[in-house]
Amino acid sequence: MVNKGVFAFAAISIGVLLVTPGLLGSKVEDTLHQQWELSQTTMPELHETLLSGMSLDRGWFSTDVTLTISLPHHLRRGDPTLSDDSTLNLNYNVEHGPFFLTDGFKLARSRSEMSLEAILGENTAVTLLTPTFAEMTTVISFSGDIHVSAEIPAFSLASSKNDSAFDFLGAELTMEYAVADRSYDSSFAIHGVNSSLNNSSEQDATVIDMKPLTFSATGQLLPNTIISIGETHLDFSGLMLTSKGGSTISLDALTVNNNTIVGESGLLEQSVRLELQKLSTGTETAPFIIEKTAVSGKATNIDPALINAYTRLDWRIRLMALTGASPAEVKDAEMEQLTLLAKLSEYSPTLSVDDSTVITNFGTLQSSSQFTLQPYRGAGTYGQMMVALLNALTGQGMLTADDSLAINLLAWSMTGTHPQTMPEDMREQVFAGAQQVLDNYVSQQVLKAENSHYVLNHTLQDGKLYLGTNPTPFMDFSSLAGTLAAEQPGDTQSEQDSR
Repeated sequence: MVNKGVFAFAAISIGVLLVTPGLLGSKVEDTLHQQWELSQTTMPELHETLLSGMSLDRGWFSTDVTLTISLPHHLRRGDPTLSDDSTLNLNYNVEHGPFFLTDGFKLARSRSEMSLEAILGENTAVTLLTPTFAEMTTVISFSGDIHVSAEIPAFSLASSKNDSAFDFLGAELTMEYAVADRSYDSSFAIHGVNSSLNNSSEQDATVIDMKPLTFSATGQLLPNTIISIGETHLDFSGLMLTSKGGSTISLDALTVNNNTIVGESGLLEQSVRLELQKLSTGTETAPFIIEKTAVSGKATNIDPALINAYTRLDWRIRLMALTGASPAEVKDAEMEQLTLLAKLSEYSPTLSVDDSTVITNFGTLQSSSQFTLQPYRGAGTYGQMMVALLNALTGQGMLTADDSLAINLLAWSMTGTHPQTMPEDMREQVFAGAQQVLDNYVSQQVLKAENSHYVLNHTLQDGKLYLGTNPTPFMDFSSLAGTLAAEQPGDTQSEQDSR
């Protein structure tokens, strides 16, 4: 009796294992269609220009998926083998569940061994790429949530012609996306790069030593937008570039933290903090070293719906270059961008740098600033709107530099010679000339001299930039009025040039 019971249980279990994947196949298919429809909603520009379709071939244990990518117009141009219906097909396979993983039962899983084939017209297919160097696993839960993990193992490339070598130390990617609240959690890491690039004609070599880089992002997509709120973090452990001539560029560390929230007014507020440790350039005898940099800034009063529309339109304009859009179509889209900027200005978006400190081997530089796009209401030609928006940009700031930093950089720029490598007689003469220039700026009220520092106050108002109390001719937006106001929406570049 026991043996019959065990046999019956085993038979039922095997039956369930065989039947369940087929029954779940329709759920997998529905989920894949939902993901496709979601991408159409969040990234319509991509679907209108590149992603032309998705087809599914559902089997009992797995579903074959094909994404069809339209070949961009400018890539087809001039190639007789490519027709207007030329496409790229991205093929992968999704296994049906259920799968019991460490965090519970899952609906489906895809261990992607993707192939890429080109359809060149007249049903001619050519396999272009079957990447075996990367492994990616996608897990779909019963709720439609997605977990993606990918790994690129370390690999090396070498050239026998000039002894160049490239060592990639590997990379990893993880991403989780929850459908219910549109939240995400992702991370990306590059373990490092070592390479030696030789130029045989000049017998020169550039050695690159890139330390680990990590990027992480957690947040939530706002409803019906591609705009997200949350935090991002970048941590770069360093970089060294060395040439045979002795010049180097090195960076010890870089971190960037970004946080975006929706304020009480319903507008976006974004804060950024950047810290850099020891950036060195030049040679051992003539270095320029930034010992430390710390910058804190923020952007406020940004309407999420308008910035979403502006970002999508910017994508569309970039994709127009791929699809061969006419200059008139591009100009119409750019006109639409200006209209969106005018609407954004009604909220007075503001960009500010609360504190910026740069410590160099010549001295310290500190700055702060705040700029606001004032409300603009009106219409007109493309040029008229451009000038009006530029004139609506107002702000002010302050730059403070140690006198040693100011005179060293000015002397360097005047001669093109690093101050440490100047002969003594030349150094005295050049520094005397640089000091005279600084004194002239002080007398002209461009600079202020205060306690071994030079202070530069700058103001942007009515389309003009003022340094101290002096307007600058090299940044005068009002002078563009005659040129830009003559442009009409839809003008081609040749028409603008002839005008």
